[in-house]
Amino acid sequence: MEIKDIIQVMARKGYAVFENDSKPLNLNYVGIRDLASVNTFNDIFVMFWKYKGQWSYFCWFGTTDPGIYWLHNPMNTHGTAILKENQYRGTWKLGKHRGKYDALVQRKQVTVIRDGNKDGVLYQSIFFMALNVHHQYGI
Repeated sequence: MEIKDIIQVMARKGYAVFENDSKPLNLNYVGIRDLASVNTFNDIFVMFWKYKGQWSYFCWFGTTDPGIYWLHNPMNTHGTAILKENQYRGTWKLGKHRGKYDALVQRKQVTVIRDGNKDGVLYQSIFFMALNVHHQYGI
């Protein structure tokens, strides 16, 4: 996958693409969810930016899904939060995950999907200060 392909998909969805290279690190951060399975690091994260007219990027495997354990044993009585597909501009900032290590921590509301009764049917709700972008525990 090339950056131009990601930009085309973002444009088709009506998402903003930050192309102004007069600002330092005007970042685009995208998670591409693989719908084939959960509980594996099969999703792709891409961070890309434009500098002096040229696109730069890096990407890595990760997961946008909670693990099976958390789906069946949610910390919240309404079910485990799964971020709904959307563009969440300015939602995360640098901080500490649970006060322990560097991560992107949430600072604005997002829309999540939950399966509160664990019947496989997801419903939408608004949740605040719940979803951080961090590395896997133990790494």
